Amino acid sequence: MSDKWLTTSEIADKWGIYSSTVRWAIKNNRLQEGEYKKSGYGPYGGVWLIREDAVRRLWGKPKFSQADISEQLKQRR
Repeated sequence: MSDKWLTTSEIADKWGIYSSTVRWAIKNNRLQEGEYKKSGYGPYGGVWLIREDAVRRLWGKPKFSQADISEQLKQRR
């Protein structure tokens, strides 16, 4: 089991899916107990954290590398 936790935004960037898809998976029990948790008490109720191995189980390997993501961010500026 992976110790690395990812936010819905990080998952969306690396896997090329919408963060709402990740939240849908949580809401519809696609993730098992212990594979996700909510962190913090922000104005919108905190941030969802999901284990990387659970993300790989559902959506496979990441579609984008960190270098790809960095390049996309540069182009947005």
